[in-house]
Amino acid sequence: MSVESKFFYLSSNPRILVDQLNGEKIDISLPLNLAVNVSTDAIFPTRGVTSGYEKFGSYALSGFEPIKEGDLERIRPTTLVVGNGFGTGSGREHAPISLKQAGVRKVVCIGGRVEGLFLENCLMLGIEVFEHPHTIEAALEIERTLQDDKFEKAYQDKLRPDIAQSGGISAYNRMRLEGKVSPIAIRHDELPPSYPMTVAEKILARRMINVYKNIHGEKVVLPGDTGFVALHYRMSYEFHTQIIKFILENQLKGIPIRDPASVHLFQDHSALFARIDSRFAEVIQSQHELAEEYGLRVYGSNKEGGLTEGICHTLSVENALVVPGEVGIGTDSHTCSLGVLNAFAWGVGATHFANTLVTNEALVEVPKTIKINLNGNFREGVTTKDLMLYILALDFVKDSLSTNCVFEYAGEGLEKMSLAEQMILTNMAVEGRAMTGIIGRLTPALKGHLEKVKGMTESDIENDFIQSDSGAMFFKKVEVNLKDIEPMVALPGDPRNGIPLSQLSPADVKNIYIGSCTGGNLEDIRAVAEALKGTKLHKGLQLRVQAASLNILEEAEGLGYLDIIRQAGGEIVGLGCGACIGLGPGRVTDEGVTVSDSNRNFPGRMGGRAPVYLTSPLIAAKVAIEGKIGNKVVA
Repeated sequence: MSVESKFFYLSSNPRILVDQLNGEKIDISLPLNLAVNVSTDAIFPTRGVTSGYEKFGSYALSGFEPIKEGDLERIRPTTLVVGNGFGTGSGREHAPISLKQAGVRKVVCIGGRVEGLFLENCLMLGIEVFEHPHTIEAALEIERTLQDDKFEKAYQDKLRPDIAQSGGISAYNRMRLEGKVSPIAIRHDELPPSYPMTVAEKILARRMINVYKNIHGEKVVLPGDTGFVALHYRMSYEFHTQIIKFILENQLKGIPIRDPASVHLFQDHSALFARIDSRFAEVIQSQHELAEEYGLRVYGSNKEGGLTEGICHTLSVENALVVPGEVGIGTDSHTCSLGVLNAFAWGVGATHFANTLVTNEALVEVPKTIKINLNGNFREGVTTKDLMLYILALDFVKDSLSTNCVFEYAGEGLEKMSLAEQMILTNMAVEGRAMTGIIGRLTPALKGHLEKVKGMTESDIENDFIQSDSGAMFFKKVEVNLKDIEPMVALPGDPRNGIPLSQLSPADVKNIYIGSCTGGNLEDIRAVAEALKGTKLHKGLQLRVQAASLNILEEAEGLGYLDIIRQAGGEIVGLGCGACIGLGPGRVTDEGVTVSDSNRNFPGRMGGRAPVYLTSPLIAAKVAIEGKIGNKVVA
């Protein structure tokens, strides 16, 4: 059976892709090998950000070899057929926008699910998403199947179809603000009194505007309930300015910004490149213009030099811009980092964010919760990063059972963890396909932080902190004994490719990067400095260390950590997201192996196509000395 180019099958077989790009018919009864876990960096490479909103379509899928810039836009397929995990990684809305501009109106996922934030962004843009749990054989009569509705639309609730039929989230919110429509009321009279809920459910039950008290006088939500939630925190960074400006000027024109004091704009992703590339400097300048026009604050910035005081998530946690029980959103998938403060926070696209500016409310579906109970203590040489790579490699993550869930971390294993260590757990929940992560146990580290930064009393903190009720229903429970965790490494291509370091055959390394919102904390830098003290880097190897905030940088300097790293031959890089997204020293080229303690190693994520291994800072430091990564490296 053959198909015309209106259907484009995203195959892992380059020959099939080239044939389709050349306008040739393909036989879909043969194995198509649909690509799985295709990241948004492959759908829309970072280099396209500066091209201008109207040109995003030319970059569609150009990070997925052998597809080049302009290829998809040239053939303009209306239906894109993909494998499980499509749209993983970054939440930048540029990816689905580029597909839509290239002609795509439907995304069909065979044999799995589309990633949650990508799915939500498609809704905002009016791209229909269909999912089928079976294999490619289900696509043999795909056109008829779609017409007969045998494929399930990815949304099963009643609200989001209303939003789609209204013309998208902006049109729906306009009508909502005018009193013409309202979300369906949620009131669970069928439940018994004192119905037990998880941390996420308790927070959303309190904050969702369409949740009403039941016959017992209680607000209760269940997984799948959908509506709008009042926000305490809204965040964006410079890459999204063009889209936000377009939405405000064309779809939400004339509607005032609500509570601008709770809006925080950051310039961090291109802070280093803006010094050497005028296109990124213009992106940063446009954000300042947007802020001035709408009375918003650009947090921790110096627009003259394109500098930043740190990465948005690190600064937000350092300054406790949310506190326990609050709700926040941001145009970055790692907004889930704020769950370390016992807040419910998640990533959204730029269109959704622009709408929250005028409503101060976000569309949300109550997620299922996976409870991850941590017991005991780590062995020497094992870190929280090893724990996170272990969790990401578990079958329930690889099989997409965690998609759009919450990772709720609990257990006495959290007690001795610093706030920075706990933040690794919430920060990388999104790499586990989760909507967000949240700390469900009040630890000494969080108490101390809130007392210091917010001036909260111990009594205030204990009253505000949200814990799951006894008897709460969890989608899954995972028990982890910390003493059983080994030093881990994520193999190139996906952070979920974790294996024990002891199983990895040695490989030569040329480049090491310590940094990002995951690995640029003081403890990671200290670990590297302690390992390097009195030694030198392996000949020919480059080490770049990048603090996640100005406070961390200054403290590391004062404690002598940076001098130790310099004396060993390492380089201290200026503040920003840098090499993590391929925009700074330490970025990956097309040659040589990189080892990083950051969060993602999808192909092209850190710049070039050379392999990237994710590890803990302890392992990275040992690699810096020995020049190899593998089972002979002892952390």
